[in-house]
Amino acid sequence: MAPEKLEIAPEKLSDLAALVNEAKVYLSFTQNDVKRLNMIAPKIKPHIPKIVSYVVKAIGINKKLVDILENHPLPVETAVTVFEKWLENVLSWNYDEDFAKQAYRIGAAHANAGINSKIMTLTMGNFMVGTSFVVDKMIADKNTTRVFLISIQKAFMLNLTLMLQYYDDIKTEKTLNKLYDAIKR
Repeated sequence: MAPEKLEIAPEKLSDLAALVNEAKVYLSFTQNDVKRLNMIAPKIKPHIPKIVSYVVKAIGINKKLVDILENHPLPVETAVTVFEKWLENVLSWNYDEDFAKQAYRIGAAHANAGINSKIMTLTMGNFMVGTSFVVDKMIADKNTTRVFLISIQKAFMLNLTLMLQYYDDIKTEKTLNKLYDAIKR
C-alpha cells in the first residue's frame, strides 16, 4: 500500500523555505557539502542495504516502535525499501525546495503513523552511526573521512529538522483542533 501524497499548503511553502535556509545557515550546510554528498553517494550506494539492516535491527529493539509498526499497514519489506530510497536521496538530493517538501512530507507520515519525535531522532542517530561505520571503512585517510562525515551528518540533521518541524506542525494542529472542539461544546 503506497502512502498517500501529502500536499503542502502554499502559505506553508514560504515558511518551509525560511526554515530550510535557517537550518542551512545554522548547520553551515553549503554547496560544498552537497558536492561532497554527491561525490560519495555512488561509493556508499552498494552499502545502503547493510546500513538499513543496522537501522532495522535497532528499531526491532524498541518495543513501543515495534508495536506501532505491527499495527501499521506498511509491510516491513516496503519500509526497508523506503529507508533505502530515502538514504540514497539524502546523499544525492540538491537540497532545494523539492528536498524540503519531501522531508516535510516524511515528518507528516511519521506523525500520522503515531511515531513520536524521540523515536524519529533515535532512528536518525542510527542512520548516522551506520553510515559512519561504512564511510570510516571506505576511506583510508582519516582527514578525508572526517570531511565527508561532517557533510553527511549535516545532511541527516537538516533532514531531521524538517521532519520534526512538520511533525510538530501536525501535532500542534491536532491539539488546536481538540481545544477548538472542546470550546465549541
